[in-house]
Amino acid sequence: MKFRFNLLILLLSVILVQCDHTFIPEEIDSIVGVWVESTFEDDFLILVRKTKLDDNKPGIIFYEDGTLLERKNSGWCGTPPISYSNFEGSWEKIADNIYEIESTNWSGIITYKIEVVQVTEDYLKYRNIFED
Repeated sequence: MKFRFNLLILLLSVILVQCDHTFIPEEIDSIVGVWVESTFEDDFLILVRKTKLDDNKPGIIFYEDGTLLERKNSGWCGTPPISYSNFEGSWEKIADNIYEIESTNWSGIITYKIEVVQVTEDYLKYRNIFED
């Protein structure tokens, strides 16, 4: 009887050791969300996650369905005071951390690429890719 009990304890111990009870949160790797321009760091633009776009700052909303809404300068002049408007567009992940964005602005349709170097729950860090 004692042998069976010890065997049962041993088996349960082995099973419990095999179970991983460590909770590791899923890595944040999606650009989906509302992002407002915060600062520049070297060649990188850093956006912070918000619940809505700010009225007087550039920002972008990446929707899950591949569409987007960009808040940016509504005219050709970048001298303050700057007026902002919302422009619709689309985005697509074309490589590991490269995204192609098509959007409109005051001059028409524009297409550009960004390289996302870090995305967390709180911020998105990327650089524009300039092609010749």
